[in-house]
Amino acid sequence: MAEPVQDWPFFSIAIPTYNRAHLIRKTLTSIFEQTYTNYEIIIIDNCSQDNIKEVLENYIDKGFVKFIQHDQNYERATSRNTGMENATGDYLTLLDSDDIFYPRFLEDAAKFARNNPAYKVFHSLYNIVDEDGELMYKMNFPPIDRALSHIVNGNYLSCHGVFMAREVFENYRFDTSPDLIGHEDYEFWLRVLADHQLGRINKYNSALVSHRERSLKGFTIEQTMQQRAYVLTKFQNDPHLKHKYGNQLKRLNASFYLYAGVQSNFNYTFVKTFQLLRLALRTDFSILFTRRFCGAFSNRYLIANYHAF
Repeated sequence: MAEPVQDWPFFSIAIPTYNRAHLIRKTLTSIFEQTYTNYEIIIIDNCSQDNIKEVLENYIDKGFVKFIQHDQNYERATSRNTGMENATGDYLTLLDSDDIFYPRFLEDAAKFARNNPAYKVFHSLYNIVDEDGELMYKMNFPPIDRALSHIVNGNYLSCHGVFMAREVFENYRFDTSPDLIGHEDYEFWLRVLADHQLGRINKYNSALVSHRERSLKGFTIEQTMQQRAYVLTKFQNDPHLKHKYGNQLKRLNASFYLYAGVQSNFNYTFVKTFQLLRLALRTDFSILFTRRFCGAFSNRYLIANYHAF
């Protein structure tokens, strides 16, 4: 694919990281193998305790990556904000330091962006794979229409494979509240989609890698309930967001209960699981008829939704 003649990158790729020196090379290799090469890589390190700077030294010295190191672990929300603040591309995409792109990820995104300039936010599809790259789950995505109605059912965007035009990533920031750690990406996309129509590249162009150190595996049901209260209070108190979502906030509330039930089932605490599912039904009984609720007891479905809420 012919690249445009310009002095700045078309894409900025922001990668927050913490203690991922043993994983980040595979992530970077997946970028260096892209068929489209007009990009910059910004790595934001949250004061890792491993040897990540040594691992990245050659890439940094050769100008293959921009490396920004925080003076303490500010978590992913602040790191992603730092990435957005330092991005020089026309579009920005976010990538965790243990996930991978497939070779045509950026090429297909460049084509979509040029052919569909009205979409300021768009995404491609992703799989969930194991550490050897073997497919664990092929993610199912809702229809692209009525984005607000679908996003309240769960964070199918995760923080993976989404592209934002400059006018978006310059005007939105991740909420850095400690009460939101683990769901900061979900709250971010809820706000962005309240204002922007979502486009889609209907191809599986990247993968979220499931491994034992995945940070989301450390979060508790209690933290999910705390995040539920934080998000709902914030949206209820924001006139714009309350107007945009209206009665769908009820479904959002039920979806948090359902996700907590998925967490509980994943950890084999079945009594708690049924308590949480009952709360989801009391909040919005119609959630019973959703694919997410019906699949809540499937092991393959649990793997996907535990990672991708």
